[in-house]
Amino acid sequence: MGTYSAYGKWSQRELDIAFLAKALGGPRLLYALQKAEGYPSLSTVQQRRIACLLPSVKRPSPAEMKANITNLLGPGGKPTPAMISGCLVGQQLMIDGIALEEVCRYDISRNEIIGLCREHTDHITTELTSFAVIKAIEKALYKDKTCCHGKDGTVVAIASVAGSQHYTPVPVLLSPSCKTEKSTALGGWLQTFLDVYRDHQHGQAIHGPIWSLASDGEASFRAARFSLCMSRRLDSSSTLGERLRLLPGLNFQTGPYGILGTCDPKHVIKRFATLLRNKSGLQVGDATITSLDIVQSLLAFPEMTLDKAQELMNPADKQNVPKAVSLIQELLRLADLPVPLAPNEARRRKSIIFIAKALGFFLLPFISIDMDLASQVRHLSAYAHLTAAMYLKHGLSFITGALYADSQAIIKDIVFTIARLQGIDQNIPYYIIHAGTDRLEGVFSDVRTQDHSRNFDALQLAQKLSVSAEINATFERNPDLDRGHRRLALTDAKGIDHVNPRSWTGNVRVGDVDLVSTWEQGRDMANHLLVDEFDDSKQVDFVAIFSQPDIDLLRPTGTYVGSQYSPDDDRSEADAELCNASAQSTPNSSEHHVATDLGTLSEETALEDLLEIEEVERTPEANNFVKVDGVDYYKSSLVAAFLTPKGARKVTMRTLRARGITIEQSLRPKNDNLNRGFDSPDRDGGDWVKAGDLVASLVRLETGIPLAVIEVSSFEYSGSKNQLTGILTNVLEDPHKRVMVIGQILEMIPYDHSSSNETFDWIWTHEYLRFGARTDAERSTQNQHTVRMLGTLAHPLAPSVIRLHTAESNQDAPLTWSIPNSQLSEIMEYAWAALNREPDKIVGNVGTLPRVSYSTLPYQNEQGEDCLFIQDLPECITTKKISTGDQVDCFLCGKKSKLKAMRDHVGRHILRALREIDESSELKPGMMVGVNPCGWCGRDTCAVQLTKKHGSKSVSVASNCIYHYENMSYSQASKCTNNSPCTNIPIHCPICPVSSTGQPPTFWKYNGLYHLAAEHPEENNLPEIPPLLLVEIFITSREERLMGIDQESTSEWRDDNKVPDTDEVEETRADLKRERAESAVSGKSSKKVARRK
Repeated sequence: MGTYSAYGKWSQRELDIAFLAKALGGPRLLYALQKAEGYPSLSTVQQRRIACLLPSVKRPSPAEMKANITNLLGPGGKPTPAMISGCLVGQQLMIDGIALEEVCRYDISRNEIIGLCREHTDHITTELTSFAVIKAIEKALYKDKTCCHGKDGTVVAIASVAGSQHYTPVPVLLSPSCKTEKSTALGGWLQTFLDVYRDHQHGQAIHGPIWSLASDGEASFRAARFSLCMSRRLDSSSTLGERLRLLPGLNFQTGPYGILGTCDPKHVIKRFATLLRNKSGLQVGDATITSLDIVQSLLAFPEMTLDKAQELMNPADKQNVPKAVSLIQELLRLADLPVPLAPNEARRRKSIIFIAKALGFFLLPFISIDMDLASQVRHLSAYAHLTAAMYLKHGLSFITGALYADSQAIIKDIVFTIARLQGIDQNIPYYIIHAGTDRLEGVFSDVRTQDHSRNFDALQLAQKLSVSAEINATFERNPDLDRGHRRLALTDAKGIDHVNPRSWTGNVRVGDVDLVSTWEQGRDMANHLLVDEFDDSKQVDFVAIFSQPDIDLLRPTGTYVGSQYSPDDDRSEADAELCNASAQSTPNSSEHHVATDLGTLSEETALEDLLEIEEVERTPEANNFVKVDGVDYYKSSLVAAFLTPKGARKVTMRTLRARGITIEQSLRPKNDNLNRGFDSPDRDGGDWVKAGDLVASLVRLETGIPLAVIEVSSFEYSGSKNQLTGILTNVLEDPHKRVMVIGQILEMIPYDHSSSNETFDWIWTHEYLRFGARTDAERSTQNQHTVRMLGTLAHPLAPSVIRLHTAESNQDAPLTWSIPNSQLSEIMEYAWAALNREPDKIVGNVGTLPRVSYSTLPYQNEQGEDCLFIQDLPECITTKKISTGDQVDCFLCGKKSKLKAMRDHVGRHILRALREIDESSELKPGMMVGVNPCGWCGRDTCAVQLTKKHGSKSVSVASNCIYHYENMSYSQASKCTNNSPCTNIPIHCPICPVSSTGQPPTFWKYNGLYHLAAEHPEENNLPEIPPLLLVEIFITSREERLMGIDQESTSEWRDDNKVPDTDEVEETRADLKRERAESAVSGKSSKKVARRK
């Protein structure tokens, strides 16, 4: 791309043609042209100098930015664009990453070591002046681990926002990264580039201003865009402001020089698919739509097999844009199918069609080649308003904050760009398919196909980007040689990925777009869909909402949505990538090193394939060699030998390479969690309960225990991430299997006007109950509509199908479920009996019931009377608990204490009683600590049950004690501290059989020996104690001392009860940790018992 002085008989055009033949077709094609047509030879072409894109050594510096702008945008670089009506069309700055080989390279042009990440090199000397520099970097990489290799090449490129010819972006920055950079640091050097470009003689002055900054959906890029491009408000009285001020809801915030932040539409589209595939689902009204619901709907197509549906819904295929497009296109076709006969399937199908249409408003403008620009804006406006309405209704339960922010930013940028282009010339064509970073992805494709090496390090990538820029600049100087992109026949095509301007048939002239009217029409389209899905009352007055200060589409409640990372974003985002470095052995200094320089060659690159890259003038001190023990070594060879980690080469499969996966990593066994399927086990034989079936379960309210009818969404084994669509009944009922049922509670009403409680039926209203919301004004979220419960609590039902309306003449009424009241009453009695109503069992068992506070349960009959609830609950269930901050009297001694401190206070009484320390003078007359005392109050009459979620650290404690401290942190209470030394907490007995709820019996830690003696005696002796239980019930000497127990009493009690001392128990604890670690590696577990002294 640099200057070239033609010599001999060759013209510049002939040299350009020869270069293109070599670069695009290879040396054999050039040889054929030379012999047949007399074009320059390979040796002549190899003398062509190509301006080098300088990769950043550390964090991008102003000097590197200026050099790259001069080289790639200056004379001999990208041709200067022509003015339109005396103005330069704006440019879009694109930033994206591409996977790098994690190696260091020696850059002879600058005498620098290239390939370290920019995030951790501020303290590193990279100028190669001696062998000590290499050794210092080696130590930082592998021993101190204060820096690491760049695993991702951050590329910044620039291209015009408009035009149908020569729209390939020009790279202007390359910086290796380990992907741990904070948004503030990223935004800092991007701001520096904007300043440099604006002031550079070959920047804004000849190529036009930068109008927008585009990136993919990576969290740090999004945060940097937000901080950089939302810092100041557009003046509504300016020329641009006048064109945009009549668009209610449009956000007016911009960045320095009026720059806007935007995202890549393709990334948004593939994240739509990721969201649909996520098992957490989306909330639409009162329906939680899961990935299993979508699979079930896809199977309604006659040509759709289960394998095809699962392939479309494969959650591991996050990078496949054509498959994401196909998925949404298939869902849009559901509207053409007959309504399903199953009531719940029909209800969910309607919500899935709503989701498809909402996402289709965004998708279709980018793939419908016959859509004109006005229609594109109309659809995008509909999407923007529709998602804002759903955010107001559901918060982030519809789409994630990251997806909301990125998609809305794209629409804002497109509208601003149209208005800006209209201010220059009404005849300018504008292709919204150029929004975002898709064109930069095309450049990445070019660099991967320039030679046989599909992977590259930072220096190789800089060279390939330089060659790619030279190819595009050559075509731009010789437009008649460029075929351009092929015009594709895309009508009715599915799974479209890349669309180019030559394929677009719709009118994209900016002068034919009335922004005000199309914006309003899109708003009306959104309201029409909302009314169709819900009802007239759900129509949104967007004009009134957006007339409020600081309220717009990007901040519908006054706060910007998705500007910062949220864990909920994982529903629609790709897996996070971590920075790491692997150890590498270094060559023996005594070995003989051949003085050769092959560090710049990949394994698959031939020598004749190399083109000479124009070099920056070297400093006098720089040379190719460095002395080690008096011997000259090539610098590049030493850098490659000492600073290249093992396993650094990336795989060649693009989808894995893009994620930075190495060959070594690709050969490792796959994690089972990545292979989640949607099909249940083989259903041949046995009774099954399936997704979509109805079950009944008792649930907990603040005021009682009613029965709820629940539609099953899916099943899970506790602690597993696998979703199942069905499960055997005997497995569901087995408490040892710990099956979890996920579903939604149905709203049921009485079917007829019979006064008998035994003869009428309950029918489903096609609505799902909401719970957990104190007021109707609260946003409706997934947690307020979805219940999770143990499979042992779910009792299958046998409903009938009838018309929702009783009038026989209404043949269009939807079908619904009908269940006899007698069936539900019988199941309620059975479910209550199955909870084991003994006083010491019922408290814990009731604690396992799903809690549905603030709901409309119990169901009510025609007379408004509560039905289907447990009457005459035992007192142990109805005990009213004391508020957390209340002062309470100790039942044993009468002293006052806050409720949260009572466990510590009572623990002292219990421990002193166990150590036979006389407390009669401190206790109330006639009072004494119970034999099996409650840890909350010290009495014998209370029950307690610990519930642990399998595969999780989450625990809950249920008790009928009036002093039960419900807000106790279990993990904190288990630790002895100076301020709170008591560790008397409820623990499980691993020896006792589990209950029907799958939980073992519970006892208080201080009561451990009593429980073993009472429940597990062996010939009047205590049983052998499992090591884990021994560790859990052991009371350390420190705790006893802080609890007021003298050492003599502690030692005497331990000797009498043959309890090990602290050192022995700590040794057992260490053994357990070691065995758990070994078990995790081998997949085997060992069962041992600890014998008492």
